[in-house]
Amino acid sequence: MQNRILGSLVCAGVFFAVGQASALPVFSEAPVIGVEAQVLQIQSYSYGGSYSPPKVYKKVYKKKYRAPAYRAPVRYKYVRWSEEWYAYCEHKYRSFNPHTGKYLAYSGKWRWCK
Repeated sequence: MQNRILGSLVCAGVFFAVGQASALPVFSEAPVIGVEAQVLQIQSYSYGGSYSPPKVYKKVYKKKYRAPAYRAPVRYKYVRWSEEWYAYCEHKYRSFNPHTGKYLAYSGKWRWCK
């Protein structure tokens, strides 16, 4: 039974210790005897750190944002005193006077039909 445990511990230790040339042994001041000594010897050569690549910080390129140019919406107006203008104003305002080109607003003032 001890041989199986020892064999599995040795295999596990060899698996973790392979390819780690920079690993340094860890020394303990307490004397260890038997199977624990072999396990300690195997664990002493294993590296406990991570193997991630070194972090490199690069400046991130940020494109300068330029606000879009404002374009006013296209609005079509009828030319005053044209047939289309008369038809539009008569349809929109019930109080439209075609002789003056004005309509009576809710405020009581006469305004130009636009």
